[in-house]
Amino acid sequence: MLTFRALKIGIVLTSVSIGAAAQSGWYWQNPSPQGNELYSVFQLNPDTAWSVGPFGSILRTGDGGVTWVKQESHTTNPLRSVHFVNDLDGWIVGWEGLVLRTMDGGENWAQQNSTVTTELFDVQFVDALRGWAVGVLGTVIKTVDGGNTWNTASTPSTALLQAASMNEDGVEGWAAGLQGTIFYTTDAGASWT
Repeated sequence: MLTFRALKIGIVLTSVSIGAAAQSGWYWQNPSPQGNELYSVFQLNPDTAWSVGPFGSILRTGDGGVTWVKQESHTTNPLRSVHFVNDLDGWIVGWEGLVLRTMDGGENWAQQNSTVTTELFDVQFVDALRGWAVGVLGTVIKTVDGGNTWNTASTPSTALLQAASMNEDGVEGWAAGLQGTIFYTTDAGASWT
């Protein structure tokens, strides 16, 4: 699986273009029908990827980036990060504590109660049950039931967190953000140092 985040990914993701790899190298695509800037892209396999952005934008490709199809998010909030654990189960996070979940590959997205109202910048799951999201004010939220319930974890700072990465078993992980902030967990994200 390949995940890119943030606006710093100019080679792969620019304000209105998504790049797809070809045997001869890189080429650029305008992800019609959308055209806005995009904040995050998640590649599940060589053919399947999703990208998210402002105004509730969700795009999906099933042909390696040749075509992109808009999926309905039912929100106008900016969407900051997308993560899938298989072809069906995925999550998106965004502004105002927004968490969206799909169990059908993005055909339908449902809002989950994240228990926070702060902006969320990144989401990662290690399986269909266990996941984490991070955001402003040192926010880290965790679920062990696929997002039906989310719990807030204690962090040592109120720095903006922009990225999270957990190991495959979901026990150890990192969260990183502004001002050189890096948090580490050894207890599945219950606490961070």
